[in-house]
Amino acid sequence: MKAKKTVVLVVGTLLLLVFLSLMFTYQVRSNEIVLVNSWSGKPQIKYGSTTIMSDETVAARQKNGQPDSDAGIQFKLPWPLQKIYKLDGRIHVTETGFDEELGAGGETLLISVYAGWHVNNAEKFRQQFGRFRSAKEMMGRAKVELGTILKTARNEVLGGTEIFMSSKQVEFRKEEQATMSYVEAERKIMEKVSPKASDLGLGVKFLGIKRVGVPETLAQGIIEGMTMFKMNQITAL
Repeated sequence: MKAKKTVVLVVGTLLLLVFLSLMFTYQVRSNEIVLVNSWSGKPQIKYGSTTIMSDETVAARQKNGQPDSDAGIQFKLPWPLQKIYKLDGRIHVTETGFDEELGAGGETLLISVYAGWHVNNAEKFRQQFGRFRSAKEMMGRAKVELGTILKTARNEVLGGTEIFMSSKQVEFRKEEQATMSYVEAERKIMEKVSPKASDLGLGVKFLGIKRVGVPETLAQGIIEGMTMFKMNQITAL
């Protein structure tokens, strides 16, 4: 009987310790940025590693004598005294739809553009998306807004060019008729996307044109033209 009471006491104590640890501690992983909001006092930001910090953040932490990272167990006050939002600090990929793009000469193509992004300025990110109730909602809204910025930049850059299609490739030509390569087109889109993404607390690591195609009606016309050309050759032979 005494042994049974001892087991119950030990198990109860362990459960209590687990419950208290969940209430008063949280873990910062190496790929996480944690926003800590307090009902009173200045909000805090915890970083899992230096690889997900901006250069400015690294310099500021070194200047203030802070450790390289906050990875590991951290203490907190129980909810609602403190609220914890864990952001995924890794690179995420967003892409536009495979949408029709109208060139300056009235040509139409289907173009998809992608971008790799991450939370670059956690404080600015908090100001922009802190109104949402969870980290998942914050990241989701950031992805939506960046997608809109990406699509707008694509339209501004490629919509001002003439699009020429040949049997081997697609060419973008500017007003002065100089050919604009894919690399240059991607660079111009990046120049438009980066500052607007920065305003949201986001950094764009890479950007590119993923896919280029023709609308179904145009593709059907090309196929019919090729078929007619072959039939004419066959008839001539």
